[in-house]
Amino acid sequence: MTDSVRPAVFLDRDGVINRKMAEGHYVTQWSGFEFLPGVFEAIRLMNDSERLVIVVTNQQCVGKGIVTMEAIEDIHLRMARSLEENGARIDGIYVCPHLVSDGCSCRKPAPGLFEMAVRDFGRRGICIDMARSHMVGDSDSDILAGEKAGLATFRVTSNYDPRRCPGGTGLLEAARRITGNEGKRRMAM
Repeated sequence: MTDSVRPAVFLDRDGVINRKMAEGHYVTQWSGFEFLPGVFEAIRLMNDSERLVIVVTNQQCVGKGIVTMEAIEDIHLRMARSLEENGARIDGIYVCPHLVSDGCSCRKPAPGLFEMAVRDFGRRGICIDMARSHMVGDSDSDILAGEKAGLATFRVTSNYDPRRCPGGTGLLEAARRITGNEGKRRMAM
């Protein structure tokens, strides 16, 4: 694999990387952000396999006026810093701040965030190999967005914690399957 063509793993944020708040509530500041078990190891596995790791997240709390985009960017900066302190790296973060009713092209299940990432990385001389890339999410809209973008998809258990949900699947198991089964297009979870 050349340095200029790389597969990516696109990750939803809430419920996959960090604990998702109850319906109608949002992570609006760093103190409300809690990494889920296994996330650091999962992202390190993906980094070690030469995959780009890119977060794609709907944050309609911005469109609702509950939190500013600057506050979301601060949360993401601290998230990336914490990951780096634990030996893991996020290569890009793409946010849709719009409401469902806005009808934008970036809100999942639309594929706009993936298209933005492909354009941005292309400008940096890195071609994302979408045919060998994956989407990991915890909702129907995540999976549908990944499918629309032509990605293999993995649905994980929202807020997965092996101590509370031993039969579920989290990001670490998804990372293990992705990094061990690169040639397969679709794997059920």
